[in-house]
Amino acid sequence: QHSAGQPQDAAGVKAALKEFVKAMVKGRELHLQPKTGGALVAALCKLSPDMSALLVGDRNQQRLQLSGVSNVHRGMEALLLDLGFEVDANMVVLELDSGACITFHLGHGQAADDFAFFMRLIT
Repeated sequence: QHSAGQPQDAAGVKAALKEFVKAMVKGRELHLQPKTGGALVAALCKLSPDMSALLVGDRNQQRLQLSGVSNVHRGMEALLLDLGFEVDANMVVLELDSGACITFHLGHGQAADDFAFFMRLIT
């Protein structure tokens, strides 16, 4: 679920953001990079209906308050975080106020661009 790039005008951004939020409230399987490196882990990720939190996982759901996200890093922007594993252009890292980081691997650069763009808009 990604577009062919971010829209270039306000109406396009608003429409694309609405679609992103709608899809994320329904839930979307994303791949998480474990803090220890290793194989990616698939997890259902949802936005809360009021857009205050990102809900990660099915059974042991983790609730990330969006107000607690200090930065959204796209790909190589996350190098300085020293995450303990190799960062690539397909990753988006949510840096939390606590200093913890959640790393998503989106599969390809355009999906990572779109995810980072929209997460920056809603955090």
